Amino acid sequence: MKDDFLLERAQIKEDKELTFYLDRLDSVIPKVMDKLRPYISNELADIHNSLACLYQDLPKDVRINIINHPFFCYYWVKLMEIFRDGKQAPLERWIQLFSRHLVIPFIQQGCWPSFPIPMLVYNHEIRFPGHPRHIVLPNEVDEIVYLSLEKKCLLIKSHEQIYTISVKDLLEPTLNVESKHPFVKQRYTLVDGIELDAGDLLVEMLFNKMNSNERYKVYGYDLAAINPLSDEIYDNFQRACALLKKVCPDYWEELLNYTKLIVPYTSKYSSTFTESNYLGAVFMSEKRQSFSDEMYTAEHLLHEQSHLRLTLVLESDPIFFPEYSDNRYVSPFRQDQRPMLGIVHGAFVFSRMAVFLARGVKMGLGDKLKYRLEEVIDKLDRALEIIRLNCTFTDRGESLMAEMQRVVDTYQKEFNILIRS
Repeated sequence: MKDDFLLERAQIKEDKELTFYLDRLDSVIPKVMDKLRPYISNELADIHNSLACLYQDLPKDVRINIINHPFFCYYWVKLMEIFRDGKQAPLERWIQLFSRHLVIPFIQQGCWPSFPIPMLVYNHEIRFPGHPRHIVLPNEVDEIVYLSLEKKCLLIKSHEQIYTISVKDLLEPTLNVESKHPFVKQRYTLVDGIELDAGDLLVEMLFNKMNSNERYKVYGYDLAAINPLSDEIYDNFQRACALLKKVCPDYWEELLNYTKLIVPYTSKYSSTFTESNYLGAVFMSEKRQSFSDEMYTAEHLLHEQSHLRLTLVLESDPIFFPEYSDNRYVSPFRQDQRPMLGIVHGAFVFSRMAVFLARGVKMGLGDKLKYRLEEVIDKLDRALEIIRLNCTFTDRGESLMAEMQRVVDTYQKEFNILIRS
């Protein structure tokens, strides 16, 4: 079953949709920083224009690695929102989170600026997205500190106090091993470098926004980050990742292209989700199943990763055209009625889940996967009928519909699955 969306594309590391998105973002960063100049102090404008220029001088692969992180994606979206609001104080505070994405690359590339870098401190922490170690400072530290680099040491100035951390302590390459420096803390990193973390300022901001948003209150949102994480949660995700990698190495390779961060949280109502402004992050709770259930945890990772994949595909090709764009439909996947976009996303995701489960059954991984496969195929078949009756498609959309129908037909026959009416 070779195809563009479900398998063959997953084996291609250079993804044109992701490349298009990242190239576009990379090209606008210095331009946007220059446009912010009239709305912030001259001192901040000079500093951040200089930082943007230094960013632009980094090798392209380093720049892409910086911006291909969900915290940068969310940071940039919020920066644009604050800029549109035109309020100087929030803009001046928020812009000083830009530098936390640059500190580690500047150290590694040997291009530290000639001036101290201002850095926003939150909960006494300085975090560096994409890097597994962060700094926890004493309680009396300022909200804004200044970072310098001297003789292979990072100097952090707050008030008249200077804290010194060796570059070696900060950059230690051994994953999941605590630093000997009392200010340097280690976060969990999963197989192949995926971060497992829920303690960042931007996670708290997103959850606060979702919990207070009227649009989400119908779902009873009560999202709370799990912070700190336990060794048990880490071990559970390690096993789930290993299972997905074993059963679907092609999907795993694609997941590594897209998913940089897994955020565990608690909720009585919400199970898993992705957020378009957090491209590259998967948010997961134990509402439906414990993280210790490696089959469900692996399935949920694939589920949310597939949403990320289709979101980027739709940036370059609309795929489908609903007959009535405002209509909502009874969804096989949700209790509430959903727009056609939600039905299409669900069908795409369930097609990939079916491939994962079917491969697992063939590998002898248990009847539980067979029962789940029957449920997935039934919901997928009903979704395809709804989409087919209410949409027209682009050429690529027609191809996708044929692939998804082929999944249903193949596994119905192969596993003797009866579709419920």
